[in-house]
Amino acid sequence: MPGEDEDYVDQFLFETKAGYCDNFSTSMVVLLRAVDIPARWAKGFTEGERLSGENIFEGSKPEYEVTNNNAHSWVEVYFPNVGWVPFEPTVGFDNNSSFNYGERQDDQLEQEDQELEQPETPEMPKPEEGQEQEEDDSQAAAGWSISKPMQFTLIGAAVVLLALVIWLIIRKRLVIMSKWKGKRLEQHADVDTFTEGYQFLLQALAKKGLILKEGQTLREYASDVDLWFGHGEMSKLTTYYERVIYRDEPMDEHHREVYRLWNRLVNEILA
Repeated sequence: MPGEDEDYVDQFLFETKAGYCDNFSTSMVVLLRAVDIPARWAKGFTEGERLSGENIFEGSKPEYEVTNNNAHSWVEVYFPNVGWVPFEPTVGFDNNSSFNYGERQDDQLEQEDQELEQPETPEMPKPEEGQEQEEDDSQAAAGWSISKPMQFTLIGAAVVLLALVIWLIIRKRLVIMSKWKGKRLEQHADVDTFTEGYQFLLQALAKKGLILKEGQTLREYASDVDLWFGHGEMSKLTTYYERVIYRDEPMDEHHREVYRLWNRLVNEILA
């Protein structure tokens, strides 16, 4: 560190001759400005350390850890007709910038405009009057056999029908999901299927206003549900669920009873 009466750049260039990115970049800016070259000092961070890779099959993106050790400074120099160009004076870092020398910006823009110009489309020979009339008649017969008002009416009816179908699906989504979940629970006697069915049951009950409160156990919640419906089916199903989840008991022996309880509860909820 320079003393109070020492200049930061002078000490680095003529005394210590050793430093980090701030020393190199600051000295370059001072030297450039000393010869009337526009320069500015910039600071930011490098890309950091990659923690995880990108998995395109799972849709994940790479993750990086950026710490204070990744802080870095560099120099940007202004070139007429080009703009601000970054430079990397620090030892051990690369300059990734490149630009064309000896070309004016106007020349580059003119070249780009020429590349963007499209060649003129050759003019096709015009058909004879009789031939043109025949083509128009054939197109009218092929494409306009239905009047325009009728086409608009059909399109409107199709839109209304589609909206009605979407509305019915949204309104009956719980019923549709219950049929699918029930079919799986009837055919599969495994923990995952039972868990999916039980979680669906909790969602359906929440839609009805019977929400599992924070801090409430499943048994306490099941008692509230049974009190609402006037029977003990939810408590029985919850007992089977806890035995399968927490005791790791096989559900083959109680599979039919589990499905019966679940099916009755769902039917009462969606009735």
